[in-house]
Amino acid sequence: MIQTSSSTPKKLFIILFFIWSGVGISSCLLSNRKIPNLPVTTMGVLDLRSVDFHGIETLPISGELEFYWHSWEAKGEPVYLWGPRGWRAQFPLHFPFDFGYGGYGTYRFVVLFPPTLDEIGIYLPPQHSAYVLWIDGQRVATNGKVGSSPTTYRAEWKPQVVRIPLRKSTLEFVLQISDFSMNTGGYFYPLRIGLPHIVEKRSTVRSTAEIIAFGVLLFVGLYCFLMYISARRALTLLFLGISSILFALRTITHGEMVYTLFFAGNVEWINKIRYLTLFLLPIVLWGFFRQLHRPLSTPSGTFREERWLKGIDIGLGILAGMGVLITLATPARVFVPSLSMFPLYMGILTISVVYLLVREIQEHNMQGWILLIGFALLLASVVRDLHISSNRLWDNSFYSPFGYVFFILSLALVIGQRFYYLFEQQRIIARERTEQAQYLESLVQERTRELQEANTSLAQAVKAANAANEAKSQFLAMMSHEIRTPMNVVVGITELLERTPLNAAQLEYVQTLRTAAEGLLVILNDVLDLSRLEAGTVRLESIDTDLAVLMREVVGFFRPLVERKGLYLKYSIAPGCPSSIRTDPTRLKQVLSNLIGNAVKFTSCGGVQIAVCSTDIPTQPGFVQLEFQVVDTGIGIPQEKIPTIFESFVQADSSIARRFGGTGLGLTISKRLVHLMGGDIQVSSIEGKGSTFSFSIVAQRIAHPAQFTSKQGDEATGEEGVPRRSIRVLLVEDNEMNRMVGQAMIQSLGWECVVVSQGLEAIQVLKEQSFDIVLMDVEMPEMDGIETTRRIRSGVSGQSKASIPIVALSAHILPDIQQKTKEVGMNGYLTKPIRRDILYKVIQEICPTVDVPGEKQVEKDDLETHLDEEVRKLITQYNGNRDFVMGLYRSFAEEITHTLPLLEEGLKRKDFRSLSEGARTLQNAAILLERYDLSEPLSLLQRSCHREDMDTCLRLFHQVAPILLAYRERINLLLNEHQREPSVKG
Repeated sequence: MIQTSSSTPKKLFIILFFIWSGVGISSCLLSNRKIPNLPVTTMGVLDLRSVDFHGIETLPISGELEFYWHSWEAKGEPVYLWGPRGWRAQFPLHFPFDFGYGGYGTYRFVVLFPPTLDEIGIYLPPQHSAYVLWIDGQRVATNGKVGSSPTTYRAEWKPQVVRIPLRKSTLEFVLQISDFSMNTGGYFYPLRIGLPHIVEKRSTVRSTAEIIAFGVLLFVGLYCFLMYISARRALTLLFLGISSILFALRTITHGEMVYTLFFAGNVEWINKIRYLTLFLLPIVLWGFFRQLHRPLSTPSGTFREERWLKGIDIGLGILAGMGVLITLATPARVFVPSLSMFPLYMGILTISVVYLLVREIQEHNMQGWILLIGFALLLASVVRDLHISSNRLWDNSFYSPFGYVFFILSLALVIGQRFYYLFEQQRIIARERTEQAQYLESLVQERTRELQEANTSLAQAVKAANAANEAKSQFLAMMSHEIRTPMNVVVGITELLERTPLNAAQLEYVQTLRTAAEGLLVILNDVLDLSRLEAGTVRLESIDTDLAVLMREVVGFFRPLVERKGLYLKYSIAPGCPSSIRTDPTRLKQVLSNLIGNAVKFTSCGGVQIAVCSTDIPTQPGFVQLEFQVVDTGIGIPQEKIPTIFESFVQADSSIARRFGGTGLGLTISKRLVHLMGGDIQVSSIEGKGSTFSFSIVAQRIAHPAQFTSKQGDEATGEEGVPRRSIRVLLVEDNEMNRMVGQAMIQSLGWECVVVSQGLEAIQVLKEQSFDIVLMDVEMPEMDGIETTRRIRSGVSGQSKASIPIVALSAHILPDIQQKTKEVGMNGYLTKPIRRDILYKVIQEICPTVDVPGEKQVEKDDLETHLDEEVRKLITQYNGNRDFVMGLYRSFAEEITHTLPLLEEGLKRKDFRSLSEGARTLQNAAILLERYDLSEPLSLLQRSCHREDMDTCLRLFHQVAPILLAYRERINLLLNEHQREPSVKG
């Protein structure tokens, strides 16, 4: 800190003594009753004939003025009022006039000028009253709008300078004044007379000085604010910025009222701003000095001082709050008298600030002296302002802005010194740190040179690894496409072969071929999934999922395999589990399928049990941790092999691959997917007795689930509608075998199919023909499916075809290809090889021209005619295979016989789960026979079971049960006739 010599305090004390003495003498001697050595008005006459206007600046008009209360004319017997002075101060003392909350009147006086003057200038200071000035019967100046009531009166703050030519040496002045807003009223600030150029110069100089002071204060305030916000969160900067802006506002709303040069303000609000700054400035300045204050060094002294200063904080805060509230909530005539408590306010502030500054001076801190001088100048300016506002000084606040500026600059100087000290300390610390860093750098230079060679080798290795990984990804993508293309043909042909008339051996061959193709697809999918997981490109979906439906679908997939092996397969869901969750159902099914598939594969007796439970997560409201446990009674895993079973291409025993098959990727993929879903996976096993795999995921609980369908991801099941009429499908495929398979598959669904081999041909065919949907291969020569779709959407095939549904066909399963198809406006995505049932579902979902049948009741009397037509249609659709169609009918009749009693029993026990499963079994059988009039009520029955709506379940059961029984009798008659006839083969 800067130290001060012993002689400096004496000089500063002398300076402060003269400043405060001058303020005190001026407040005592200057009054509005008598100004020495200046001519005053006597009985309404001001004699200036002996005044040398070239030797003075301006003269105030003061003295005894004629006054006419509540009159706009100077007629009758006048009353002589001393002016300038407010009505509030005069009426109660000398006259019976009731000023109340406002009034109006007229002043009149005569001025005698020297005969040598040709022209005079008159300065009219800003008045808080409205007035009109008449000279010899001519209106020369107005301020606001005079009126005899508050509704006709409007005040302004507007200083004016007028030039008056002197054609004679005597002028009559008539001043009409009205005031209904302030509590003072009347002729408050004196008019000034002088030579015109001197009056104008005086006004210009003062206005310019106030504008400059306003600019300096505003700049300092905004600069401090920016410094506080952007760089340094020092409260001293904040308080300095606020106080500087408040001083700036006070500068333009006092004195010459220079705000009128920029905008016209409402007088009431200008008065509020004036008084708000008056009450806010002390508390802001107190905050500034409090931030600069350093507590006493002794603990007891610190405690006493802090307690005393907190009392000052509270007292000043209460006074400031009262002043601000009164100013904001009341009009000027009410809040102006509140200025009476301002001396108490300033007295407390002055004593407190001087105490803090004396403390700083006692610490030999030069900053204390700087602040003390600045505060003395501020105090002198405030005292002078109070004299002016109370009409004790006849001048505007010309010197006050300079006092504000010098005070703010003293504060800024102190803050600058403190920041300089801090910066100097930081510079020293930075220099020391630099030296330490240089020392440390010299220590590690040798090591750095050694590491550079290692880093170079490592960078080359990383580059090679990245190149190898990129090559692997490109290879996998290419192999996926190249393998899936012929696999599409293999799977499609096997599906079509299964629907042709085959003998038992041929059917077994076809099924074996299909099983092998599907096994190859599983291996391919596992390799691709592992590659995407390692590359971090797998993105989870967030789909509303019915947990019970998901578990039924997963378990139902393995039901045929379990029954063939003679095992049991059970699952249970704990009561506390949410019925509906938001997760990625496809990935959850994949993990469950891997674990259940392994359990079934390695179990030869006994079975598999799956259990699901949940736990709330306290740190994540609305989320639960789902725990899945798959327990089997299989061969088990040796303890020494358990740590390695989650590694890629690893199985517990090398002979397992030969006995049971598999790639060893399922558990690796499952572990990584579980980690992506926020959980973990564990295993415990006893060799020869079985294994238990447990995993957890984090899912969001759905409080009010929407109506779910059973469609989730690529494993969607269940159909709620089918086209009642044939639709036209345009197949765009460059591969000849894929075209053949696709066309046959589409035609097997009863739809018309037109095939083209390239994109340009597809655009031309769309121009000429109408289609309901387009199946578009993504990768084609010349113009691929992406570009073809983009052109179709742009309208090159006609605006009516621009919105036709387009489904992408691709052997790629990478997400970037799927994203590209979405960006160009494709409506769906099918991955090769394409399954007939998946193709059916996708087209049913997105094709807007497919008619979805509603609820339709079939009368018993119409069954026979309807059934004959139905049989002929199915035989035709299945390529004339009558035996196959009869087998479907036989299975449906058996399902009706077996399931209807179970449904009736479920209704009695209110077992909605068994009800839903039975209805689903019958619905799937009805869909195979394309009896959607039966499948729709059964679908509605399932939905009612999900909602546990017993009334609707009863109604639907009693509605559909008689029709099913009648349908079963007709099927039995049909089957008897079939046994007596030779099979029809197409």
